[in-house]
Amino acid sequence: MKGRCSKGKSCTFSHEEVPDTKLYLCKYFLTRCCLKGDECPFSHDTAKFPCKFFISLGFCKDGERCKFSHASVSKEEREKIIQRLEIEKKQKLEEKKQTLEEKK
Repeated sequence: MKGRCSKGKSCTFSHEEVPDTKLYLCKYFLTRCCLKGDECPFSHDTAKFPCKFFISLGFCKDGERCKFSHASVSKEEREKIIQRLEIEKKQKLEEKKQTLEEKK
């Protein structure tokens, strides 16, 4: 139960530190399925995360309406994001292949 305390205001420990999980975007929030709201240990602030389309393609079809950040990132950060996107793409292809093979 990392990032949570059941003692509430009676707890003697500091709760000032942001849990490490807040560094990651809540996948359920993205699909409007997160039921935890403010109690969720993951971030619901999409503006803190770079837009994968803007980073990898140089533009985003949503433009000003995009929920993600279009701020510039360092070359190293851009390369990390693109590498992660490539890995995710390969994983999705593998999952599709497995699903198709299971249906045979």
